Amino acid sequence: IINLSLFEIDPTNKKPDSGPIYLRKKINLKGTELLDEIRKMLANNIIELSLKFIIKLRSQNLKPKKQTGKESFYRMRNPSDQKLNIKKNIISQMNLLRTADNARWPAFFIYKKIKYYLKIFKEKN
Repeated sequence: IINLSLFEIDPTNKKPDSGPIYLRKKINLKGTELLDEIRKMLANNIIELSLKFIIKLRSQNLKPKKQTGKESFYRMRNPSDQKLNIKKNIISQMNLLRTADNARWPAFFIYKKIKYYLKIFKEKN
């Protein structure tokens, strides 16, 4: 599940992303999507959320909600996050493989001090 939130940013606050939330949407993943598919789903849902926001704003039917609960923070991934463990099976590392960016940071493993890259693609029907 990926949670999207459209919220107001307060640049004067130490936590500018703590402003009121206008809209939320959950994206359910099957667990078989590759990074490009996830990005496409995100883009389509962000556009949909933005259009919904504009429509609600124009109709003045928009009531933001204050954020509650514990905040979460996800650091930006980098190439070293794509290291596979050659002693583990593929299934246990499938999430790492399917979210690897084949162009910028492909999955890799090191064997006998040599770095090997793996790129993952789905069969085209």
